[in-house]
Formats: sequence, C-alpha cells, structure tokens
Amino acid sequence: MKSGIITFCLLGLAASAYASESLDSVIGGLENIGCFDARARLAVSLPLNNDDIIYDLDIRQSPNSSDRLYPLEYLIDFTYVNAPSGPSQGFSAYFNGNHYRYSTGRLQEYHVSWDSIPFNMGAGSVQHTAQFANLLPANIARELRAMESDTLHDYRFSIIRRDGTVDVGVTLDNDGETVMSRKYRFETPSMRPLSITTESNIGAISEQIVSATFTYSETPRSCLNLSEEELAKSYADAFANYRVSNFAISQLPGKQLPSFRLPRADGKRMIYNRGDALDSPTAVVLVDPTAGFADATVKAVREGVSALPYPAQTIWACVSTAPMAVEELIGEELPGEITLLNARSLVSDTGAASLPVVILVGRDGRVADVVLGYNNNLAEVVIQKMSILK
Repeated sequence: MKSGIITFCLLGLAASAYASESLDSVIGGLENIGCFDARARLAVSLPLNNDDIIYDLDIRQSPNSSDRLYPLEYLIDFTYVNAPSGPSQGFSAYFNGNHYRYSTGRLQEYHVSWDSIPFNMGAGSVQHTAQFANLLPANIARELRAMESDTLHDYRFSIIRRDGTVDVGVTLDNDGETVMSRKYRFETPSMRPLSITTESNIGAISEQIVSATFTYSETPRSCLNLSEEELAKSYADAFANYRVSNFAISQLPGKQLPSFRLPRADGKRMIYNRGDALDSPTAVVLVDPTAGFADATVKAVREGVSALPYPAQTIWACVSTAPMAVEELIGEELPGEITLLNARSLVSDTGAASLPVVILVGRDGRVADVVLGYNNNLAEVVIQKMSILK
C-alpha cells in the first residue's frame, strides 16, 4: 500500500501545471458545497494493534454567511465502535460563535460572547480543531489550500481524473524521505468526498494509517439550523449530567421560564407552559438535597421571601427522586410554596451546570434574574431583587 501511494504522487510531478489548475478547481468545488449530509466510517490502523480502531460518523454542515468567525455551522456525531469498555458516543457542534464538544463523559463549551480568543487562533481555533472537523468539506478545502501555499514544507500534489471521480494525491517529504502520504477521492462534479486515506510517520514505530469512507443518502436531511435548545434535546444526557459551564443559565434573564411537567411532593403534578402567567412573582430554586449548602439555601430563600412586601411564590425544584430526602430538606411546605421532585429536566432546560441556583421570575413568566450558588447574603439578595418584581 505504501509504495502504491508514493508512485501515485510521483506521477503527478510530470503534470504539475495541470495538477495546480485542477487542484484549484477541486478546492473551489469543496468551498462551494452548501448543505452537506454524510455518514462515514473511519478506521485507524496502528502497527502494534491487531485490530483497527473504528469510528462511525454522522457529519453535517450548512453555510452561514452572516457568521464572520466561521461561515458555516456543523454537527458531527460519532461512535467509537470498538472501544474497550463498549461503544462510546460523542459529538462536536458549532454555530454562531458557540462551540460544543462532548466525549468520554465531558462536555466542553466555548462562547465568543464570553471569550473570543479560542475562536481567533487561526488554524488552532476551537471551531477548526474539534474531533473529526477535518472531514468537513469546508475544512478539507482549507487544509488543501494551506498545503498548496505552504513555502516551509515540501508538499507535492497529483491529480488523476476518472469518470465520475477525481483523485488528489499529496506527499510531504523531509530530507528526501516521504513522511506523509494522503489520497483524497472526490465525486465529480459535486466534489463531495468519497474517501480519504492518510499514511503518516512512514517508516517509524509510530506509523499509522487513517482511512475514512463516506456514504450518502438519496434523500438527504434538511439543512442544519442549530441552537443550544436543539442540542440539549438531542444530547440530553450530556447536557444534564456532564455540563460544567453556567454560560447558558447566565443568559436566561429576559427570557421566558422554560416549560416543565414535574411531579409534586403531594402526589399531584405541576404543569407549566412557557409564556404562562404566574399568580405572583416566583423564586424557582433548583437544588440537590444531597449537595452542599442545600439546607442553607432553603433557609435563606425562605427568610428573603417572608420579608417581601407582597405574597410571593417559591418553587422548590429538587433533582432528587427520593421523597424522603426532599421531605427532610424542605420539611412542611409554607403558604405559597410548591415542592417538585425529579427536576433534572428543568435543570437541563435552564442550562444550570451546578446547584443551587435561584431563578427569579416575574408574574409574566419572564426571568428577571438568576443567582448562582449559595452565599451568606442570599436572603438579602432575594429581598433586593424580588422587591422590584411585579
């Protein structure tokens, strides 16, 4: 396999002018791909492993010309098929200055409104370096163009056209030795990738071969229109259990309280639909009875609400499913209080990554403010912020 790839690339040297012209057309074709919907299987072959490492991928991209950081959005869903502990899933997503990546029980997120630096590091920017993002047509084009214009390294290119396909070969030489060889195959005239095979660290103990094969449905899905709400629905477990950033809930003020249908401690069920009016200004307290500061939070919120100049409502949204643990924390409900069980879905929908959280909501159902965590002045904060609610 190695000698075949090298021979392929050497053939291209005899037609460098034709190859250069054709390479520009290939790159242009990749850049002009709009909505993209593909499945792929990626295999990694290592000399010391008996079996290949296999990933199944679901890759989608859509153009977004209004995004100055990166003029597209993408969603890459992947499964590590033969992971030692069983199949392992993850995803990478980008849209409108927001980037999420989840793998092995960790959800990372980046938001340009919080910190623009990770998005402005050239080829090392987070939107470019997510796992498998190099398989997006836009990033394949970016990488080919970067290699074509690279004056520091000895890249060589070849083009072979066949009926319905075009093969692009790339080699990287170092001191006369080929250290990397890659072969792309694209469908023509669409320029959708069909396969990519890369042989790197050639001749070294760390030599590896990475091959990706793409397939396409005859009825592709509609273009992406990503939002955090859509991602949280599609990857509920990741957002509910592995989120470590409070970015989303910090953006909640000014928005409507999310809908929820949750069991009450008295055996009934509370149903709230987004946009519904409330009987009075309300403190929605997201709390875990088993976590630190739970008792102190309940005491402080009750102290603050009882001092208000009007009868406010308090909703204790407990993530626990154990009635005894909730009863031990809340005790007997006071007038105007409602206790909810199993409120993990509400925690996820609000975007809270850590508890406790106090969400202050006006009569119109719109969130006025959010208090993250517990502090010794929580009662005073509740009084101050809820006194001005109507």
